[in-house]
Amino acid sequence: SLFTLFGLMNSQYWTEVEPLFMTLPWMKPVWVVFTILSSWALLSIMTGVVSDNMLEVRLLQERKDEEKAEQFRQSVLQSLSEVFAAASKDGQLGKQDWLEVLASPYYLRKIHDVANVPTQ
Repeated sequence: SLFTLFGLMNSQYWTEVEPLFMTLPWMKPVWVVFTILSSWALLSIMTGVVSDNMLEVRLLQERKDEEKAEQFRQSVLQSLSEVFAAASKDGQLGKQDWLEVLASPYYLRKIHDVANVPTQ
């Protein structure tokens, strides 16, 4: 059974196996090879599980970051659309229209919040 082999691998049944080594000394190298290979296999499986979990966490974090970036982009787009719509009364944005919008503290604050640069 695999459970028994696992127990042998981690020396749980050492007392039951020790008389076998006294009777058949050539089994000692076989035992060492079995222990090394099974330990390596178990380590490989655990490494694979941890790596798979780390990959899943990284992909989840990337999706969250993309969603957050998209929300920020939508917020910037909405704020700037509002500012430019207020500045352009006839569909054309002239220097005078832009200066009027910049004179408004409300729109000035919106530009400052979006651009994150000083507006004074």
